[in-house]
Amino acid sequence: MKNYKYNIFLKIPIFIALTIFLVGSLLICGCKSIDAKGDVIQISVEKVYKIINEKKDYFILDVRTKEEFDSGHLESAMLIPLDELESRLSELPKDKPIIVYCRSGRRSTQASEILIKNHFSPVYNMTGGIEQWIEKKYPVSSE
Repeated sequence: MKNYKYNIFLKIPIFIALTIFLVGSLLICGCKSIDAKGDVIQISVEKVYKIINEKKDYFILDVRTKEEFDSGHLESAMLIPLDELESRLSELPKDKPIIVYCRSGRRSTQASEILIKNHFSPVYNMTGGIEQWIEKKYPVSSE
């Protein structure tokens, strides 16, 4: 009978500790799934075209080279080549959504991840890049 009492007194604190741990884990996981601020959002060229035409307050970031940018870019886009991005983060707004694009989507994916890592949000990666933009016959600027 004595061993039974000791077993209960040992099991109760262990049960309480495990319950607290499990509930805490569920709450933490739940918060992350609700708060999607830390994820890059993929956006189509069609949606970006619509955003630009509606003059919505987004920041457009081109991460290609200067030569690529000069050959044609999205209206109102700012050029910060991918290899300069981390040293020029202070030039970007923290209070606006940022749409990132490049030629095909590879560099803009890397750039978007850098922005997320540095607490920019929301960050949109334009899938297909300017190549797909041009395929859709959307306008490019060379100014």
